[in-house]
Amino acid sequence: MVHGVRQLKIKGKTVIQELEVIKQQLIDLQSQLAFQEDTVQSLNDVVTRQQQQIENLHELCSSQKLQLDEINSDMGKNDLDERPPHY
Repeated sequence: MVHGVRQLKIKGKTVIQELEVIKQQLIDLQSQLAFQEDTVQSLNDVVTRQQQQIENLHELCSSQKLQLDEINSDMGKNDLDERPPHY
């Protein structure tokens, strides 16, 4: 008995023991939540970096295509598409 009061039992445990179990479960859940929040933030950072890299690569690709188009134009690509005079 605690301080002269009869101890209640739940599932074979005293109320105080059951509260301790619930308290530990809550602490475990809080730890898991903190870990998941950290993981989500890390993943968000990775996705943000990857999006920036994709945008940079897209700009580079567009720039390279423009340069290639200019080179083809300077080389007279249009003349290459025409039939030679002996056909």
